[in-house]
Amino acid sequence: MTSKICLIIFKNLAELEYLIPIFEQNKCKVDIIVFDYSKNDLIHKNSILKNYFKKNNIRILDVKDFLKEKSFFLNFLSQKITSKSISIKSLLSILKNKFTIIKFFLLIKYTFNFLFKRIFNYIFLRKKTKNFVESYDFIFIGHRNFINSFFLEIFKKIFLKKNLRFILIPHGPHYAKKFYRFLTDTENLILKENYINISANTLEKPWLNKLINKSRCMNMGYPPFNYKSNYFVKKIVKKKKKILVITRKFDLKEKISKEDGFTTDFKTFSAFMNRLKLIDTNIFEIFLKPHPTTDINLLKQFLNANNLKNIKILFDPILFDIGNFDLIYSYHSTLLLLGIANSKPVIYHYDPSIKRNVSWDREYLSLYKLSYLVEKKDTNLDKYFKNTNFNYNFKKLRKNKLKLLKYFKKISYKNFFSHLNKQFKMHD
Repeated sequence: MTSKICLIIFKNLAELEYLIPIFEQNKCKVDIIVFDYSKNDLIHKNSILKNYFKKNNIRILDVKDFLKEKSFFLNFLSQKITSKSISIKSLLSILKNKFTIIKFFLLIKYTFNFLFKRIFNYIFLRKKTKNFVESYDFIFIGHRNFINSFFLEIFKKIFLKKNLRFILIPHGPHYAKKFYRFLTDTENLILKENYINISANTLEKPWLNKLINKSRCMNMGYPPFNYKSNYFVKKIVKKKKKILVITRKFDLKEKISKEDGFTTDFKTFSAFMNRLKLIDTNIFEIFLKPHPTTDINLLKQFLNANNLKNIKILFDPILFDIGNFDLIYSYHSTLLLLGIANSKPVIYHYDPSIKRNVSWDREYLSLYKLSYLVEKKDTNLDKYFKNTNFNYNFKKLRKNKLKLLKYFKKISYKNFFSHLNKQFKMHD
């Protein structure tokens, strides 16, 4: 029997990347609902992913699809709104310290962005909505908080039905932190309903399941580590070697506070990116995968101003193309673990500006250090960035891959939805 499932995404595509290997090995009808103002803000036109969805008959919806009647005005507003922006409060504090014309224009742009959101929210909440969610067999959703209270209210209104079966899934090769004192809004809501909790690895315990009797956990490992499809990647003779650069979100602030978490400040972001000028672009192509919350316009301004225009920005999930990269350069990002899991040489750049949670870091820093090279302050990257004939130690790469994978289960994902059905029936 074909399962009809829904995946809710509202910050980036990480939860989708987790499920793609499972979708491909099971007969299922998939709807992806983007809790954002526009689906195009996350899934770009003419992208690999857009074509992938079309060929696999996967529908992409956003909040406007819940309206009983289409609104041309809301559609127009949604095209003007971006969820990936620096806060007005943050920009005002930056302008007080150092005024520039670029920052002033950004302030105007994001002020209008804020006003457009308010207008959209006001109109949307006064319109009639349709409800089609009860037709789904399973609803997948990540642990994280919604973008804002507007989307949270829509979710509560439409999705909080007692008979719906929710599956909480991780948004990366890590799980919800076991030492969190507080639950996210999403976790609080789902824990009141019928749900199953999937964990990604054996490092972090499924602590959520101790809260109520109804809850239970499945350790499914991390499917992207075992993904072999490469659906759209053609085997071609490469004229140049390919370097993948993975960045974090950066802010114009000179100093990052604890509240900014894994955001990096402008100075250290510049130091990380300026190392790319060492690369000989006659023999290497540079591809950049920005953090999903990055303001792309701000990133493009930075690349143009710093003579890095030759860098190609990637928006699609890396798992489609990870096998074609020759070298990965990154810092505190769980995405670099995908490189290690695929025996790729990874240079890990330590970023001192990132405010880390020490207890979480003890576990994951040990995984990041499985990179081929941990870059210190005075590390000479010339031999990696300028010499195509440099021979990597593939024995070390394979050894580090095995060390990483011992924390992640490798299981068959066939009949995944039948397995879910059995789990739910045990507790119905």
